[in-house]
Amino acid sequence: MKKRFKPAEWVDEVLAKDVEWRDMTSQIDQIRRDVNSLQKNIIAPKKKAKEPCDEEVAQMKDMQKQIKALEKELPEIAKVRDSLLNKIGNIVDPEVPISKEEEEDNLVVGLYPLPPEASEEGREKPLLPDAQGKIQYTLPEAKPLQHDDLLWRIGGYEPQRGQQ
Repeated sequence: MKKRFKPAEWVDEVLAKDVEWRDMTSQIDQIRRDVNSLQKNIIAPKKKAKEPCDEEVAQMKDMQKQIKALEKELPEIAKVRDSLLNKIGNIVDPEVPISKEEEEDNLVVGLYPLPPEASEEGREKPLLPDAQGKIQYTLPEAKPLQHDDLLWRIGGYEPQRGQQ
């Protein structure tokens, strides 16, 4: 986070929200297991034996209400967690220059067409790689293209087809 000039506390906030989301998800799963167990092991046998099970059914409905309430909160927590997570960038590669002025200090590793300075012998240091704000070069002279060359490059006409 320091490499991106952002506070490190953001990571702790994301982790705390993620733990909260995981706990709530596991709580929902546990209540669902309890409902299934209650249904399978207590209510179903009592209904088969034609015994009253109103108390157990009420308990099951209460558990299902808890599940619905928790499921309503879960997307909100996930949304907050994800919005916090989006503030954190990807891991910065060690070769990436660290700077607040990205445009000036961006590393240039290749140029096309290659400037004449790049092939000069006897330079103190090679032209590339260097920071974008520090690099000095001149572009090689280029002749303007004729109209048919321009049309050919953009796919504007087909000379072979035109001859037929």
